[in-house]
Amino acid sequence: MAKKRSSPEEKSAIDAVRQKVDRTQKLVFTHIKKVFVGGWDNLRTVRREVIGWLSLACILVVICIAQATVLSRNTHTTVAADGGTYMEGVVDKINTINPLYVTTNSEIAASSLIYQPLFSYDETGHLKGILAESWSMSDDGKTYNVKLRDHIKWSDG
Repeated sequence: MAKKRSSPEEKSAIDAVRQKVDRTQKLVFTHIKKVFVGGWDNLRTVRREVIGWLSLACILVVICIAQATVLSRNTHTTVAADGGTYMEGVVDKINTINPLYVTTNSEIAASSLIYQPLFSYDETGHLKGILAESWSMSDDGKTYNVKLRDHIKWSDG
């Protein structure tokens, strides 16, 4: 494949475009140097003021964050409200909530929401009193004496 030779008119047009590109490049670099690099010289003359204002702004932001944190801790309280409706979803059918007759996990969960037991087991497997304050068993093992905690009421009052 042979190379096509450029005519003198094409060469002069290409040279004119190159000159325009070079001039534009020089103008752009001069402008960038003036705006960005020249601005640093102005910053040096006012650096104390700029540092002072930036420091003041940072201190104010820190104070606002600290104040908001302290106030939010002191003003937010969670309190149970009287009345209302409690809803809990279960997977299985609930036939009874009587703790003596519950058989499924759903019945046990519903029953435990309404009735508190006398006893429960702690993390170590030892018996602990929930409604019971103290308890004892007779020598023959047929009678249990349970003392209930003070201020306990039956569900009907």
